[in-house]
This record gives sequence, C-alpha cells and structure tokens, in this order.
Amino acid sequence: MVTLLAGPANNHPMVFKVHKDVLLRFPFFQIALRKHGYLEAGEEKIHFVEKIPDLFHKVVQFMYEGEFYPRIMTKKEIKTEYIESKAAFLEIPMKVVRDVFNPAPEIFTAALASSVTCGAHLTTMETLVVVRELIQLMCLAHKYEIPTLSEKCLEKLRLCPFGTREVAALLEYVVTQVQDTQASANIYNFLYQQVGMHRLRLDTYPNFQELYQNAAIYSSIINLILAKGQEMAVEFIRTCVAAGLPVAQCISEVRVIDNLNKYGADDTFVSKFGSAKKGEMFIGMDSKVVVDNRGLIIVNNQRQAPGMVFPSDSFHVLQKVKPAAPGK
Repeated sequence: MVTLLAGPANNHPMVFKVHKDVLLRFPFFQIALRKHGYLEAGEEKIHFVEKIPDLFHKVVQFMYEGEFYPRIMTKKEIKTEYIESKAAFLEIPMKVVRDVFNPAPEIFTAALASSVTCGAHLTTMETLVVVRELIQLMCLAHKYEIPTLSEKCLEKLRLCPFGTREVAALLEYVVTQVQDTQASANIYNFLYQQVGMHRLRLDTYPNFQELYQNAAIYSSIINLILAKGQEMAVEFIRTCVAAGLPVAQCISEVRVIDNLNKYGADDTFVSKFGSAKKGEMFIGMDSKVVVDNRGLIIVNNQRQAPGMVFPSDSFHVLQKVKPAAPGK
C-alpha cells in the first residue's frame, strides 16, 4: 500500500491508503514511485500540498471505480419526469433560480441552458459549489496526468448550467493551473466556447475584473483567451448564417423584470422572457424571425435549446423579418 497525504503538512493532511498497482496505472505515479525521497520509515508516501485536499477523495474513488460522485445518469436510471427523454444528467439535481423577485428554485435542464447563458436564470449557491468542484477536480486531474479523470470531469461540466459566475471560475482555475498544450486542448476549447458566449457579461462582472489584479495571471493571457472566445462566437454566427438562420443583435439592454412589468407574466408562454446585453448576438429559430402582434420575437443564443422572448424594438435583425398575422 502507498500512503497519499493531501493538504499542508502542518495542518493535519488527509490520509489515503491506495494499492500500489492501482497507482501504477497512471504516468505521474509511475514516475513518482521510482524517485528517491518517498520512503519514510519503510513506507512509501506521496505528499500533495494542494489547498483542496477533499478533492483527493474523488481522485482515489475514480482510480478504483472509474467514476466519482456525482455520477452521470440517464432518465431511465433516475425515473424522473422533468428530464428530457434522451438526456444524460448528474445524479445531483442542478438547480437555478430566475432573476426576478422571490424566485423559486427550478431543476436545470437543457431547455434552460439559453436562459442561464443570458443571465435570466442564475445557479443556486449549492449548484455553483458543485460546478466549481468539478472545475477544480478537472484541473487537478490534468496536473497529475490522469487524463481519463480530466475528461470525465469535462463530460460532467457539459451537463451543468454555466452562467457568468461559472465561466469566471472556469477561466480563473484553468489559466492558473492548466497550461495550454495539446494535452489540454479539450479543456481550452471548452473554455473558449464558454468565454465566447459570455464575453459581454464578463466585462461587467466584478470577479472577472479582479483576475487582472491576480499576480499569478498575466493579463495578456486573459486577453488572448477573450480573443479566442470571440473568434469562436463569430464562427458560431457564421455557421448559423450559412445554415440560413437569421441573426439578431441586441441594440438596447433587456431585463426580464422589465418585460414582465410591461407585458405581464409569461407563465403561459412556450418560451420565456430572456435578458440581453447591448451588442449580444442571437439567432432566429427558423429561416425568419417572426414578430407577433405585441411586438415580441423569439431568438436564441444556442442551436440546441429553446428560444427566448424579447421585444423586437430592442433588436436589429440582420435578415428580413416576417410579420405574423394579428392575434397570433
């Protein structure tokens, strides 16, 4: 058995006993166990000084089981009605709340992905903690060359709600702990994608601005990531245009609460009111953007999710708008 110590040596590090043959499946431990200096009183020990020792429990669990909590499950396994029929999801319910007064938590599904991206829904603190832990574990797995664990974390993160808070956390952890190499290409592509969708919101988010004051982060690296994210966002719009979808740009900021006050509750709407920052780009749900008799349109910020409702006078549609028949 090999003893793994996780946490500062002067602060009661967590202790894990792991079979040596299990550790030798992974390159980092193959090298570590050959080096001198790990023998203490006849026992092999490896000390990790990370400030988040609790995550090593998940590392050890994955080494033995190939999985860790929360697991990825299917609707058939969980037998709940709120999950889309073919969706995979985490066994911990991801919860979000609408950005209005006294919101009740809702179970996050793919149908709410666009709403979370545009800030109309926010993650609960419990869900934010889960997402941050997955990000930290992904970075930890990459650092210690456990690529299967890193990919598993990334797979789970793709099932999580990502708003501006989550993207800022993703940016901070990846930039400070993961080098941009071929081995980390999937991690950085995910980061670029998320940054591209949240670019304008990050500019006004205090935690993101604080990254520029972080001595461990070069501002040039942040700017490069922002530029890469913008490139991916532009490429997404180009792909939509090539597919014949109309593009709409927000010309004045839109808030959910303002729309609810002006138009009334959207409880009976198939799609709900969204929020948008000036300059954000959205796409139409079909070959035309339809304006109803109240002056509302449905557009989206993702291809594979339901659209959101906005006042048409807050958008400039870059392709011809098709009027709807009165009363529809």
